[in-house]
Amino acid sequence: MVFARAVVHDINIIIDKGSRIPDLAVIADRRRSDGTVDIKGLTTAIFQGESLVLLQSIDMVLAHCTVKGDVVYDL
Repeated sequence: MVFARAVVHDINIIIDKGSRIPDLAVIADRRRSDGTVDIKGLTTAIFQGESLVLLQSIDMVLAHCTVKGDVVYDL
């Protein structure tokens, strides 16, 4: 998995109500031509501080490396 360190300064971002994680598909759909995102009527949260951000899942890493096999998730 590939992670990056991110420092965020009070960004209001669209999140999924159920999982409370950023909803990337909706963010992409609501992006305006000037780069801002229309958040009207959607669930949002303020992100701030320093954290690690998952850039690629293990599935994506294996696909890029052309490794064959199944990933087993231990839930």
